[in-house]
Amino acid sequence: GVAALAYGTETIPAVDGIVGPGNAYVTAAKLLCSSRVRIDLPAGPSEVVVIADASASAERVSADLLAQAEHGADSESVLYTDDAMLSDAVRSMVVDNENVRVELVESLEEAVARSEAYAPEHLELHVADVAAVVGRIRNAGSVFVGGSAAVGDYAAGATHVLPTGGLARSAGGLGPEAFLKPIQIVEVSEDGLRAAAGVVGPLARVEGLPLHAASVEGALAAAAARSAGTGVAGREGT
Repeated sequence: GVAALAYGTETIPAVDGIVGPGNAYVTAAKLLCSSRVRIDLPAGPSEVVVIADASASAERVSADLLAQAEHGADSESVLYTDDAMLSDAVRSMVVDNENVRVELVESLEEAVARSEAYAPEHLELHVADVAAVVGRIRNAGSVFVGGSAAVGDYAAGATHVLPTGGLARSAGGLGPEAFLKPIQIVEVSEDGLRAAAGVVGPLARVEGLPLHAASVEGALAAAAARSAGTGVAGREGT
């Protein structure tokens, strides 16, 4: 199906872009076609990081960790907490699941730092002072406050196509921009050409591209001639 969209068939016209989630085989197919069509970020195993303090419910935290872990054998759920009692309680509830990791940290600041380094697909905040934490988050696909990441999976309206594998450091989730293509239109006045010539000329000659410099300088001369009404621009075109 991915190849049909990328290359076209007798009944399916080739498309310019293929975006959206899929399993490992869909991701591999999209990557193979990426030199021909635009694709979104490759979808890796599901991830959730939970940052929690003493105010959090061990039952809720463990339920959310296990929910994301059930996506697949390579999914990963991680709890960072500064509360030893919560850490012990959650660990006892998830002990049989190899995809869930519980880490006791010194402070919420350390929890945030570890989450930022991880750059998870989903991040849940189960803390008393949400405002003090959420403002420091830069690397996460989606941040969930007061609710499970499963709400985002099914009902919240937030995109469910999110960066994984640390890509949340540099990219966000799928949005309308994936279906848009910017085009630059550059219009230069005579004054603009004059300013550009002073930059392009020296740089182009240093790079061994004198015709680039000549092109801009010629455009400036033609623009100046038009302004002066000498007709030089017309003679250059004959």
